[in-house]
Amino acid sequence: MPLELRIAVGIICVIFLLYTLYQVKLHRLMLRFSLLWIALSIVIFALAIFPQPIFALSSALGFDTASNFIFLTGFFFVLLISLSHARAISRETEKTKCLTQQVALLEKRLEDMSKR
Repeated sequence: MPLELRIAVGIICVIFLLYTLYQVKLHRLMLRFSLLWIALSIVIFALAIFPQPIFALSSALGFDTASNFIFLTGFFFVLLISLSHARAISRETEKTKCLTQQVALLEKRLEDMSKR
């Protein structure tokens, strides 16, 4: 991997990491959702500086080129993030349903009390 490309990837990772932390600071992004992005930034930064483990691992796993291994790893990482968000959305949907039911019961109770 050319040195210029490694430097460019490293700079992009640092900018992305700082942007993610800035979003957390402004409360636009919750820390628990940003942890995966922060970890991804750090891993890609480390691999941009030291790319040899990627080449060795991809070769050991039987990939013809390291780029195929990187794309497959990136795909699984995106799936992991997607699953994490799906879990969070499911949890929030269930909480919303419970809160809606509780509000309906309270409104019914208030209505019954006002009729008396």
